[in-house]
Amino acid sequence: MLPRVGEPITGAGRYQRSTMVGAGGMGVVHRGFDRVLRREVAIKTLQSDLARDAASRQRMLREARAVAGLNHPSIVQLYDLFEDDEGTLSLVFEYVDGQSLSSRIHKHGRLPIASVARIAEERVGALAAAHAAGGVHRDIKPSNVLLRHPEGRAVLLDFGIARTADDAQRSGPDAFQATSSDITGPGMVLGTPGYMAPEQVDAQHRIGPRTDQFQLAVTLFEALAGRLPWPDRSRGIVNIEKAQSLADVDPALVEVDAVIAHALATDVEQRYADVRLFGDAFQAAVRGETARAPASLVPLAPRRTAPTA
Repeated sequence: MLPRVGEPITGAGRYQRSTMVGAGGMGVVHRGFDRVLRREVAIKTLQSDLARDAASRQRMLREARAVAGLNHPSIVQLYDLFEDDEGTLSLVFEYVDGQSLSSRIHKHGRLPIASVARIAEERVGALAAAHAAGGVHRDIKPSNVLLRHPEGRAVLLDFGIARTADDAQRSGPDAFQATSSDITGPGMVLGTPGYMAPEQVDAQHRIGPRTDQFQLAVTLFEALAGRLPWPDRSRGIVNIEKAQSLADVDPALVEVDAVIAHALATDVEQRYADVRLFGDAFQAAVRGETARAPASLVPLAPRRTAPTA
């Protein structure tokens, strides 16, 4: 069972829970307080029914290792990991006072291009740092982007299905690469269907930094359009011809749409070589400069607007 609100959750009683601030398929997140350092924290604890599940514990350990190896202002900081008297794992993160990007979109719909450009810049910086360290997030989506109060800086959360170079026990360019079944098992897929890249659905394809690039492109499209770029992603299957155009939302976004279209390519090799190049092209398009894809990219077919029926 999870400790009750206000109940100490280590033998020394260092951390104390208060209100629940979030929950997912694997963990429950509470606002908490560090009695030793006297600061607010966020405490993520495995769901009670997963506390003894070896795979779930391994995923939480993977998240801890992924975040602990990163130091970037736009990536949530990990403070501690502990196991309580009942053997339940918890992670202690910095407490970020803010609102998720998904909540902002739900409340306001389309966001101003200047706000999205800033979010994009910060997300690109965070992902570039993760990729340089040999990691791949694999679950980029608006609910995993928290906008700090009051300045609105975007912070990346939830590395629960991240892949690290240490996991792969490899080095060099292939350190990132993993098939979608590496941390799941036969027939299982991890990710969020509305944002998953094609290679996450097909266990035979390699997952890498360009997977994060695809998901970031979906996230930015949603922030600019107030909706996903396709009418139905419930099965996580990409049909690039059904990707709707940002130009249908706002003709002024045609150059931005051209950049996002390349990042959303079904073929991994047709995306930008790395997330920095995607970010640079996105910012150039926001400034009104003509979007030019790297020479290595084959132009994609023209966008087609999905049927509205």
